[in-house]
Amino acid sequence: MRCYIYKLRLSVCLFVVLFTALLFITYLNHSELESAEKSSGKRKTRHRKRTRSRKQHESHFQKARLQERELVLRSTAPPTLRREVQAHRLGQIRGKNTDQGITGKFTEIAKDTHIYSAFYDDAKSNPFIRLIILSGKHYQPGLSCQFCEPLSASCSFADSKAEYYTTNENHGRVFGGFIASCLVPDGFNAVPLFVDITADVKGEKSKARVPVVSNAHLYYPIKYAICVPPLRSEKLTAKRLIEFVELTKLLGANHFTFYDFKTDPEVNNVLRYYQETQVANVLPWNLPSNLVSRPNDIWYFGQVLAILDCLYRYKNRAKFVAFNDVDEFIVPLRNSSIVEILNAFHRPYHCGHCFQSVVFSSNARFPRQKSELVSQRFFHRTQETIPLLSKCIVDPLRVFEMGIHHISKATGLRYSVNSVHESDAVIFHYRTCTTSFGIRHQCMNLVHDGTMAKYGKRLQKMFRKVVNDLKLLAPT
Repeated sequence: MRCYIYKLRLSVCLFVVLFTALLFITYLNHSELESAEKSSGKRKTRHRKRTRSRKQHESHFQKARLQERELVLRSTAPPTLRREVQAHRLGQIRGKNTDQGITGKFTEIAKDTHIYSAFYDDAKSNPFIRLIILSGKHYQPGLSCQFCEPLSASCSFADSKAEYYTTNENHGRVFGGFIASCLVPDGFNAVPLFVDITADVKGEKSKARVPVVSNAHLYYPIKYAICVPPLRSEKLTAKRLIEFVELTKLLGANHFTFYDFKTDPEVNNVLRYYQETQVANVLPWNLPSNLVSRPNDIWYFGQVLAILDCLYRYKNRAKFVAFNDVDEFIVPLRNSSIVEILNAFHRPYHCGHCFQSVVFSSNARFPRQKSELVSQRFFHRTQETIPLLSKCIVDPLRVFEMGIHHISKATGLRYSVNSVHESDAVIFHYRTCTTSFGIRHQCMNLVHDGTMAKYGKRLQKMFRKVVNDLKLLAPT
């Protein structure tokens, strides 16, 4: 009997100990959960504060920049400066361009040397002014940048000498593209509205004032943008341009930049339509007359200069930027949009992602679909990809120089290029299949590819809306 009582007491004691331990563990878990919730709440609060602070800082910067321009207009600044600021402000108010009214223009600074645009680049600890320059391959004049406070009658900062960088896509032509960089002087804390450029050619000096584009406080309002090289009407129709924009939007893009070289009135109306609806920037491409009359003196109408201008124009404005022609589409094969692919693949060490190309032959002897849309008419492509026709999507903040078919130079050695596998995404290039670019072998082996058919109904509806808005004639 005593043994039974002893065992009973022992069991009760064990039960009490286990129950107490269970209560203690539950208490600890509850405390940790409360602590985690508090920590999470603090993190969310900090994130909200940072977001609010960032937006306030951005708003403050934009207001300060507008106030600075207003002060210039009301001050004793030179009349030419007041007129230039007035023109840029009017461009911003009227929505002439989504780049705050500042467009590019080839401005001659010395014989055979023209500045197209200037950008404030603060990606590194010391900010620079990057000048996009067209010049001869054998000689580039010495340049210097002068920085002046907007309200100052004189400039107290020492001139900054420009250093030239020769781009990799000049292809040995007489004229080519260059990036000239001026270090912003210590103590100059404002983002300049303009920069005065002085060229020195054998002791003879000439000056030009160039407006400065700054996106330093925009924080990626655009997810995925497209840069298109200079447009010519002999290679482009209005409806082909509409199809390009609407299909590229379906594939994930939400902004475009075009360079208007030689377009007819119909194409120009389409460009103006997309500019007024805030879908695109349209910049003039006023090549110097000697290059218009002798186009072989420069590679493809200065395409590399347009690429560089567009790259710097989208820094801080767009998270990702692609560079392709109106007959090319970067098409996702596993995801619903290119943005999804980029979000999945992009890493902190990537400066960009390059895609292989296939050609959809417009001259192949296969039955064609009856459609006014090129992407819904041709469904036979090269079975093999064509590496020489690859195109890339980049993070513009991580690229210093962009090439036509490759990333020429990243902003740091830590960045690398990701080659996207053809099973994930590929470039659909709609063109004649010829012996150019060494693609004769691929053109002899074509396969059916109906990927674009799934976009047909939505694309047709979007296409028709724009055509109706513009009152373009239906096909006969």
